[in-house]
Amino acid sequence: MSEILSIQSLSSGYEGMQVLNRVSLSVDQGVTAVLLGANGAGKTTLLKSTLGIISPMSGEVFIDGNNVTKDKPEAKIRKGIAYFSEFGVLPNLSIHENLKLGGFFLHHSDLKDKVAYMYEKFPDLKEKRKELAGSLSGGQRKMLGMARALISQPKLVLMDEPSAGLSPLFVNQVISLVKEFKKEFGSAFLIAEQNVKFLDIADHVFVLDGGEITFTGTVAELQESDAISKAYFGVH
Repeated sequence: MSEILSIQSLSSGYEGMQVLNRVSLSVDQGVTAVLLGANGAGKTTLLKSTLGIISPMSGEVFIDGNNVTKDKPEAKIRKGIAYFSEFGVLPNLSIHENLKLGGFFLHHSDLKDKVAYMYEKFPDLKEKRKELAGSLSGGQRKMLGMARALISQPKLVLMDEPSAGLSPLFVNQVISLVKEFKKEFGSAFLIAEQNVKFLDIADHVFVLDGGEITFTGTVAELQESDAISKAYFGVH
């Protein structure tokens, strides 16, 4: 397997406040990687810096071996990277308009087919497709955000806390969809999460603690380490 994403010695933050300290990690094609860490560990900062929403202080980001550190988010999206967060839905637009925006760079006929496919996967959204996204429940809004991120069948999906605010039922639905898209399209996932439930689908795990990667390995290796105790409870 070849690397779809490589992050090398990435330091980043906000307005001069450093959050990440020389973070390095890589994700191979078709792999589900979970970036595990407590609230405030720097997970969102890492994903935003990877996509280019935040400009890194130092370090480099590579997609398919190409240095894209200075590329704008739109350019990275066109290269096959998708980003999902709880803010990934525009509430004043309809569900249908949100979905079309997710595939803004696709040819019209291709986009039409992919929107239809997403309605098959998310029948609740199809029933409400003309309604404003802001009228949806929290769980339904997350589903729309996920459908919007996946509509272009990206090579890599960056997911920021997909379980936040969701019931266990919706969490299981998200996990099932990740498994399905990985199998059907070979998409790779980098999922930033606090919820250890996502370890059930992880091929690889990174633990982020205090802006630094403190563990990298398999789920089995994680279970034998004390990385989670340190990251979540400050046990050293």
